[in-house]
Amino acid sequence: MSISLEQIIMDAKLAANRLNDQSKFASSLYFKCLVLNKKLESMRMLQDDTEALNRVARAGHTNAELVMLINRENRENPHMRDIQQENRELKACLEDYQRTMEHIMTKYREHTQLKVLACKPELPDVRFLHQKDEIIKQQNEKILEMAAVMQKAAAMDEELVHKETEGLVRLVRENEGLRELLQISRQFGSLNYGQDHMEKSSQTDDVSDDEKTIEEKKDADSEKMEKTPHVQDVQEMSTE
Repeated sequence: MSISLEQIIMDAKLAANRLNDQSKFASSLYFKCLVLNKKLESMRMLQDDTEALNRVARAGHTNAELVMLINRENRENPHMRDIQQENRELKACLEDYQRTMEHIMTKYREHTQLKVLACKPELPDVRFLHQKDEIIKQQNEKILEMAAVMQKAAAMDEELVHKETEGLVRLVRENEGLRELLQISRQFGSLNYGQDHMEKSSQTDDVSDDEKTIEEKKDADSEKMEKTPHVQDVQEMSTE
């Protein structure tokens, strides 16, 4: 027998409504008890008066005087019997209310205990929860590693951009300086000297290239000369 959670909630609401009604009834009884306490206070005053009458009687008054005093007190408190009867009724009602509340709470506890035992919720496996925690921990570590790599890459990109901007600024400054030098050379006639110097340097470069080719040819001839006696030795060994 499976009982849904909604049914348990509905039963709890019904029990709460019943408790609310009982609390209202208890509050009404409380106010009645207050009224009764006031009446009891008046009864205590009456008792004090009777004790005063007793003291008067002991003082030596006649029976006629005592009867007159008692009649006067009865006239002043005509509802004493009604108050005593109402007090007894209120006590009985209060006892009935307490017994009813105890019975309702006992039934409610039994009912809720049966509902809980009938549901039998399946608790998750401890191993599964441990594995889930480990997976979450690993994912958090990976996320932290990725964030660190991204921060490092961003820092490297910023550094590279900074270096590139510095290089561009340096090149711009060099370009401006070269332009100024070119302008000065044009003004003072040193441009032709620079061109002659470039032509001479190109000629010396050509001569050095020719010398390099001659030396490479000499090296190749020397290697050939070294290989030829080796071939002759091989031929002599084959003839023997």
